[in-house]
Amino acid sequence: DIILEHNGIADKYIGDAIMAFFGAPVKHANDPLDAVMAALEMQLAIRKFNESHILENKPAFKTGMGISYGNVTVGNIGSERKMDYTIIGDPVNLGSRLEGLTKEYQQDVIFSASVFRKVKTELRCRLVDKVQVKGRTQGENIYTAELKLIPRQEKACEALVSTN
Repeated sequence: DIILEHNGIADKYIGDAIMAFFGAPVKHANDPLDAVMAALEMQLAIRKFNESHILENKPAFKTGMGISYGNVTVGNIGSERKMDYTIIGDPVNLGSRLEGLTKEYQQDVIFSASVFRKVKTELRCRLVDKVQVKGRTQGENIYTAELKLIPRQEKACEALVSTN
């Protein structure tokens, strides 16, 4: 529901993963921001879900989300026997690689530099690292953001702003 509320399409379920995309078949004013906001709101919903789960002595549900932005192919892809409306392209692969890094970096959401450039004026973003993902020859800056910062994060952001 959160994906749909932010103009996204839940493309497919892959094991315990959801692949979603934004900006097709209809482009919106800021599809990268919609994608990041959906991911951040989904993480809040998961935290709420986990609160009740933990009270029932059940294990917490953990998930990471990777987001990338760029030119892709969207449409009916496949053959006469099996065809799906889906999305393919390098940004899709990068998003998948970034999702895989969320565990290593202990971040709920990681997004690419192409997303950062589109959302940096709307969200407080933080550079996580520069990585070389499989299939790429150059390093990629990776970022994260939070909807609401804890006091310690607010203080750090204020210190950064005052030194710049």
